[in-house]
Amino acid sequence: MRTNKIFYSLNIKDIQTVALDTLERRLTNEEIKEILDPIADRIAWYDAIQDAILSKIDRGAQKRNKEQT
Repeated sequence: MRTNKIFYSLNIKDIQTVALDTLERRLTNEEIKEILDPIADRIAWYDAIQDAILSKIDRGAQKRNKEQT
């Protein structure tokens, strides 16, 4: 699999959807600029990946595969 493949992303339309649901209005460009960094800061991407790995991948199989190489 390509290592630079994007499989999840957020865009301005997503932000505007939440703004409409929350504030019942669209955000201005300035308001969007103000919240981009806080959104990125709140996305716990490392933890989400780690949780998915730990919940779906058999750690014993991984260790066995390492030992075979």
